[in-house]
Amino acid sequence: MNSISQTPNSRIPAFDLMRIIAAFGVVVLHVNPMARLDTPVLSSTWHVMNIMGVLFSCSVQLFFMISGALLLSPERGFSIERLYRKRLPRLGIIFLFWSALYAVTHCLLYGKGKWTFLNQFIRGHYHMWFLFAIAALYWITPLLRQITASRDSTRYLLLSCFMMSFVFPRLMEFLHLFPLPHMDVLESLQSAMNQLNPYRSLSSIYYYVLGYSLFAFPPSHRRKTVIYLCSIFGFLSACFLNIWQASRDNAVSFTTNTSLPALAMAAGAYLFILSLDVHPSSVITHLSRASLGIYLLHPFLLERFSPVFSSNPILLSLGILGWALLLFIFSAVLSVFLSRIPKVGSYFV
Repeated sequence: MNSISQTPNSRIPAFDLMRIIAAFGVVVLHVNPMARLDTPVLSSTWHVMNIMGVLFSCSVQLFFMISGALLLSPERGFSIERLYRKRLPRLGIIFLFWSALYAVTHCLLYGKGKWTFLNQFIRGHYHMWFLFAIAALYWITPLLRQITASRDSTRYLLLSCFMMSFVFPRLMEFLHLFPLPHMDVLESLQSAMNQLNPYRSLSSIYYYVLGYSLFAFPPSHRRKTVIYLCSIFGFLSACFLNIWQASRDNAVSFTTNTSLPALAMAAGAYLFILSLDVHPSSVITHLSRASLGIYLLHPFLLERFSPVFSSNPILLSLGILGWALLLFIFSAVLSVFLSRIPKVGSYFV
C-alpha cells in the first residue's frame, strides 16, 4: 500500500501538482489551433500542432486517475454519503451555472433564440463532457469500490477493459491505414467488436480504476521503467501514426482517450509525478484548488480573445504555450475570485 498519508482531509502535494499540470495541458489542447487553422497537412506548422496535441493528449485522463486514487481508496475514509450529498449536487449546480452562461453567450453572439439556448444548455459546451463523465464515475463509485476491494478483481477489470477498449479497437483503426481488400469486412468486424465491448464509451472508468491501482499498489522499479519506456514510445508512435494517417485521409485519431499512446503517456506521467518529492506549498495548493475553475473558465476567455498564430514553427510553438499560460493565469485568478464569493462561491468553481 502507498505510504503517502491516507487521512481523508489531508492533501497530497504530488496530486496537487498533477492537477496543475493536467489543467495547463487541457488549456494547451484547446489553444492548439490544429482543428481551426487551414494548414497544409504535413507542413512544418502542422507538425508543431501535431506534437503539441500528442504531448498533452493525456491531460484529462490524469484528472480521472487522481479521482480514482482518492475516492476508491478505503484508507482515505471518504464516505459514499458525502459523495452523493455534497459532490454530486455540487457538480450539478456547477453544470447548470456554466452551461447557462455559455448558452446565453452563444445566443447573444449569434442572434439565436430560446430553442437554440435550450439545446446548448442541455448539451453543455464542448468541454463540459468532463462533468458528465466525472458525475457518472461518482455515481458508480460504490460499485467500483466493491471491485477494487479485491486486487484480483481490479486486475481483471483493468485487463479486460484494456483488451476490449484499447487493444482491439486500436488494432482495427491501425488496419484502416493499409489498402486491404474487402474493407467492408473489416468495418463489419469493427462494428461487431464495438457491440461486444461491455466498456464502450466508458474509458474514463479504466483511468479511474487505473489511478487507484497504481497508487495503492505501486509497481516495482522494473515495471515502472517499462511504463516510462512505453510512455516515450507512445508519444513517438502517436506522432508518427498521426502523420501516416493524415497523409492518407487528412485525419488524426491516435490521441483519443482510448488510444494506446495516450494511455501509456498517462500512466507514465502519473507515476513520474507521484515519484517526485513535492513539498507542500500554498501556491501549489491554491492552483490545485483552482484547477476545476481553470477547466471551466478557459474556453470562455479563449473565445473572447480569439488568438492569432504565426505560421512560423518556432513562433507558433511559443504562441501556443504563451497563450495557454496567459489563459491559465487569467482563469486561475478568476477562479480564486469566484470561489471567495460568500456562501455560493464553491458552487461556481
